[in-house]
Amino acid sequence: MSKRMYVIFTLLINGVIPWVLYVWLSEYMTSLTALSIATMVPLLDNLIHLVKHRKLDAFGSLMLFTFVLTLALVAMGGSEKILLVRESLITGAVGLIFLGSLLFRRPFMFYLASRFIGNVEFEGNWQYTYFRYVMRLMTFVWGIILVSEATVRTILVFQLSTAQFLALSNVVLYGFVGAAIAWTVVYRKYAAKKLNDIKQSIDSTKDQSMNLQRLDSQDKKEVISLYRAVKKDLQSHNINQWDWMYPNGFVIAKDLKQQHMYGIKKGGRVIAAVVVDANQSPEYAALQWSEYQGKAACIHRLAVHPEFQGQGMGKQLLQFAENLARKMGSTSIRLDVYTGNPGAVNMYERAGYQEVGEVRFPFRKVPFLCFEKPLDT
Repeated sequence: MSKRMYVIFTLLINGVIPWVLYVWLSEYMTSLTALSIATMVPLLDNLIHLVKHRKLDAFGSLMLFTFVLTLALVAMGGSEKILLVRESLITGAVGLIFLGSLLFRRPFMFYLASRFIGNVEFEGNWQYTYFRYVMRLMTFVWGIILVSEATVRTILVFQLSTAQFLALSNVVLYGFVGAAIAWTVVYRKYAAKKLNDIKQSIDSTKDQSMNLQRLDSQDKKEVISLYRAVKKDLQSHNINQWDWMYPNGFVIAKDLKQQHMYGIKKGGRVIAAVVVDANQSPEYAALQWSEYQGKAACIHRLAVHPEFQGQGMGKQLLQFAENLARKMGSTSIRLDVYTGNPGAVNMYERAGYQEVGEVRFPFRKVPFLCFEKPLDT
């Protein structure tokens, strides 16, 4: 079902159909009975939504609340003035729900908007302070307008004659609600643009703070901390690719001294690193590599901190290594990967690396797969 059809269906089930059903049944039974039957439609929709999604539907619950409140007010009966003010009491109650929701973590407007927009991007916007401010402001404005409308119409009921009130009632209702809708349309457009600018600004800052750069001896402590975190994460998944022996402080110090290590920093932390050089392991000599005409570059010790995995940094490191290898005049790039690390194997295969064979290193029980990728220079 398309988003437009979904919205139309929601409005029909929770609003139009119950109202039409009430009007039609009112000709054959009392208003109270007709309203009770009409209320079953949004109630059933809410129950289905609750069973299916394990949570209440904000819009459906609001509509159900108005029907139940109307039902209660109709059952109470009352004087002519009470009957006239009944609609305002419902509007005011809804306004109080909006205002009361400001006391909770997420305001009611967020749930209403989520019901009709309903995508991951919208809900993900909650992480932005400005978005939270917008949702709270819109909730506050609608709450104040609905309560104000109810207050004004209630006052008019007791200040005007029935004929005068009926003449002005809809003008007041549509005036307040119309003003709220108009303000929402204009403000939503403004807020969406500002939120987009904030996102772009944050993304730009992230890009600037995560530029790959050559690491030096001053980064040794942070690099060691990175590899320790990666080792611990691998071992927690029963992947014994690295241990206390490797990569060790001497290996890292050599990489930094020879200026072969590059990394991504964030807030002073090294959160990803890779070594690119021309040093091949002696075990590589036994394999049938495809590129012999030129010279090969090698990737070693590629690592991304567990807190930042899944953000494309591994791919970014690979692309950087390939571009650097081209600048070095290399015609291919090679690497080896632990066979017990299927995630890493899949990453290299997706990046276009071809398996050449396997090698075994001292003190390692499991072989390592070797990959190669020709480079277009």
